Amino acid sequence: MHRRTPTVAIAVVGLVLAATAGDSSQESLKRRQALAYFADEARIDELVARVSEQYRPQNFAIRNVKLVSMAEGRVLPNQTVVVANGRISQVGPSSSTKLPIGIRVIDGGGNYLVPGLADMHVHEFVSSSQHLLNLMEGVTTIRDMDGFPWTLRVRENVRRGRLLAPNMYITGEILNGAPMGFYARVVTTTEAGREAVREDKAAGFDFIKVHNIMKPEVYEAVLDEAHRQKIDVVGHIPQGIKVADAIRLGQKTMEHFKGYINDSNLTISDEDYVTATKGADIWLCPTFSTYRNQLRGPDVLRVLSLPEMRYTSWRDRLDWKQRADEPVTPLVQARQRILPMEEQIFRQLLPIGARFIAGTDSGGGYALMPPGFILHEELRLIQENGLSPFETLKTATVNAAAAMGRSGEFGSIEAGKRADMVLVTADPLADSANLLQIKTVIVRGIVLERKDLDYIGESIRAIYDPQPTPTSATPATALDVKRMLMRMQLLHGKGYIFRTQDIEQLQTLLRDEGYTAEATAVAVFK
Repeated sequence: MHRRTPTVAIAVVGLVLAATAGDSSQESLKRRQALAYFADEARIDELVARVSEQYRPQNFAIRNVKLVSMAEGRVLPNQTVVVANGRISQVGPSSSTKLPIGIRVIDGGGNYLVPGLADMHVHEFVSSSQHLLNLMEGVTTIRDMDGFPWTLRVRENVRRGRLLAPNMYITGEILNGAPMGFYARVVTTTEAGREAVREDKAAGFDFIKVHNIMKPEVYEAVLDEAHRQKIDVVGHIPQGIKVADAIRLGQKTMEHFKGYINDSNLTISDEDYVTATKGADIWLCPTFSTYRNQLRGPDVLRVLSLPEMRYTSWRDRLDWKQRADEPVTPLVQARQRILPMEEQIFRQLLPIGARFIAGTDSGGGYALMPPGFILHEELRLIQENGLSPFETLKTATVNAAAAMGRSGEFGSIEAGKRADMVLVTADPLADSANLLQIKTVIVRGIVLERKDLDYIGESIRAIYDPQPTPTSATPATALDVKRMLMRMQLLHGKGYIFRTQDIEQLQTLLRDEGYTAEATAVAVFK
């Protein structure tokens, strides 16, 4: 996880612009460029709010589809799926499935219907555009791996139908034995660890998240208290903790092959982790796709040329492009070896039936990783390293649901489950790359047809992909700041939830640039 400046919450009381005139220092330029980033993100938030009002759940039937059965691992021809009140009410052959009178009927055109995809490792620190980008690429469920009070409010808005976004499951704030800024809660004693678990459970988080640094006795206390509170622990295996001990103590999911790889020196562990993992009730989330953050040289330019980059901020792209000219330092070299090590471990664990889930670490500021699109890169690497297309699909569907104890909610197309589905034009059981051939996305009974997905994508590009692309990051003007604050005030008035961690940063930017009244009017919504 690597943080960029995220969006924030603003309340404007008596907008009085008082920008410092004539300050042309480098520091002022950087502040005004940062304010311009906030201004762009206010437009993104405005878009998210608008489409959230525009697209609503429907009752409908989708007929004439080739349904991918996750139970049987095969395609069932000419099926009909009926959706009512955001849930699947019927599934069966089109010839015998009776439809409610007057219900909307969608012709599936003989295309393939798969469960909505899940990205099991995301963060929400950068941009609300990830809500829409994930949906555009068929990601209807996400697991947020560092939760805060504001993310709980976002989850509530999703559940109440106020926000067009994937379904959200959220860990508590990262628990770590060393400071990580606002990312983590520091726990250095057994009682502090237990208290954190109790508080996260009471607050309504879905899981407890542990990170790299934690004393063995504190780690054990966290796992023990989580067991008492009936809440799963997920995340990193802390440094110095063996895979076998993490399994014995009951950690449910392991991220990035931490523990299998020694995090302190980035080498493969000499523990017999294959034996330890065999038959264990755990789920492994490799996050192969984070390799992109370590790219340098021509590889950076190659990835930047991909069509998906049109949906990322040009400000980010300018920043990422600089990596093409950066030297490959010893640290970068070491980190570039992580992907080959992860692939080696993955292939070692395949013969023993280890269980995998697909996650990306997107949304936390890693370079070259557009949300939604990057999950398909993750699936490509999973398939390339030995899983069949069907087993690859499972990592982002039924496995994801099982790993979170939510198999009754999503992961397959069955009566009673949430209406999260993706219609694709090519057979995903022939190649998981066919999951990219999206015709329709359905989330909680909200139907987003190709024209709707294209409209959303074009709207994001209108903000993020100006033509011609600037060659340097432009600073915000006083008018930009005024419009940003007005947009945020209006959105807040409608109940839109902003990220709150960076309010102080925005206050400082405004104050240092002379926007004194605006800085004092910034409110933290908790």
